[in-house]
Amino acid sequence: AQQKAAVKNADILFLCQNMTQLNLYGTIICTVCTLDSLNHLKSLDEIKKVFSLVSLFTEEGGIFVFDVNTLYKHKKVLGNKTATLFGGQNSLDGDTVNIELDFFAEADNGLYERYSESFSERAYELCDIEDALTEAGFEVIGIYDGYDNTPISDNSQRAVFAARKGKNN
Repeated sequence: AQQKAAVKNADILFLCQNMTQLNLYGTIICTVCTLDSLNHLKSLDEIKKVFSLVSLFTEEGGIFVFDVNTLYKHKKVLGNKTATLFGGQNSLDGDTVNIELDFFAEADNGLYERYSESFSERAYELCDIEDALTEAGFEVIGIYDGYDNTPISDNSQRAVFAARKGKNN
């Protein structure tokens, strides 16, 4: 993205930061957080801290859009499953899924090398996320299933939130 912006002479500040220590050095009108990044936070307090920081740097009327994996996905789709396409094992611990992945990539000599990655994702009640947004000064515009603009349902695997920064927040 940074290279494409430079080619187009776009005036964009690119930062790589821990979202719980966000510092944007000014205000913005839109924040987008994708790929279930918020599910990697360990507690609702960390979610609240991120929302508070996003609010701090968002102009009045600015938009915050993000997605999260739902409790349904963690418990019914990801939890206690084995993946065979690339190799991996998930284990469910309450509302947290511990994910261990094995990838196999072909090397120049024709043999395959194994790469492993482990991480955890925590799912949150959608009402808790809504409350945290409100507490941070955002108004929830909508909550959608995946990326198709349909209302969220009990078996939605991904929730997309759209929120607007209120006045005097």
